[in-house]
Amino acid sequence: MNIFRIHQGYRIVGIGYGLPVFYVDCGSGVSYKPEEVIGKLRKLGLDVGGWVVIRNNPVNEKDMGVLVRGLKSVKVKVEVEDDGKGGTPGWFPEADRWVVDWIINNKFNYGALRPRQDMLICRNGNIENFLEETKTHIPLRAVMVDDRDKVWDMVKDCKEVRVYVK
Repeated sequence: MNIFRIHQGYRIVGIGYGLPVFYVDCGSGVSYKPEEVIGKLRKLGLDVGGWVVIRNNPVNEKDMGVLVRGLKSVKVKVEVEDDGKGGTPGWFPEADRWVVDWIINNKFNYGALRPRQDMLICRNGNIENFLEETKTHIPLRAVMVDDRDKVWDMVKDCKEVRVYVK
C-alpha cells in the first residue's frame, strides 16, 4: 500500500474531535506492507486502546483490509476517512468508525453507515442540498465550512448535524 505519511496529531473532524490520534495518510510516498505500518505506529507510541485514523482514500489501497484487521488484532481502534468514490469495501464493518464525504452520485453505499458510529460529511459547500438529501439518513451528519456563523440558519434546527471549521 502507498503511504504518504505516518504521524501523530489531534482529530479535527469526526466523533473523536480534539482527541489525540495516530494518522496513516495514504498517497504517493513509500510502499509499505501492513506489518510495517503497524511497526511504525508502535515506534511512534501507539498502544492498546489507541486510535488510528486512516485517511486520503484508503479504500483504493491494496491490502488496506489486512492493515485494518492487523490493527484490530493488536487491540487498536480504527477510524477510516474516505471520499467514498471507490465504493464500499468488503472490510467496511471491521473499522470502528467511518467518516465519508457526501457528494452527488457517489459510489459509496451511505446506507451502510451505522447510527451514532459513522459520519457523513459535506466538505464541498453544497450544504443546502446535503441537508435536504440526507435528512433521512441515520448516521451523524456534518458540514465543513470557513465560517460557522454563515450556516447558522441552515443547521440550527438540525440537532444531529455538527459544524466543523476548515
